[in-house]
Amino acid sequence: SNSDYYKQLTTIHDFSQIHNLRLDRLSSPRFHPINGKTIIYLRKQYHMPDLNGSSTTLHWIDLETNKTVQLTRPIWGINDQQFYWIDSKTILFLSNRAESSLNQIFQLNLPDDVSAIGNFLDPIQITNYPLDIDNLVVNRQA
Repeated sequence: SNSDYYKQLTTIHDFSQIHNLRLDRLSSPRFHPINGKTIIYLRKQYHMPDLNGSSTTLHWIDLETNKTVQLTRPIWGINDQQFYWIDSKTILFLSNRAESSLNQIFQLNLPDDVSAIGNFLDPIQITNYPLDIDNLVVNRQA
């Protein structure tokens, strides 16, 4: 993992492009649609040590306690993306985690206490089209 790599470094050295590639990327933060006290965001991790693969997963943070929870299981080559809060407990997102490896729509059902999640949530696959879904646009009133 990235943290294991940095823990094994014992001397001071210049920050290089390789180090930049090893850094996780956080993106697309979205506030809870009702209380605004929690955020879901994407985290992209790069495969160690060869940097030939990556995984993007959904994460949750409570802004009052700073408690974080990784919602989806990291699998190298699988990238969760374009997520939307449908309501306070339902997330829709695109992912290539379908058996076909094509981008499909998935749903996460959040428990009442997300901070108590001990393991990853199992997403429910909503679509199974023979082509990638490129964009997810949600109308909450529909």
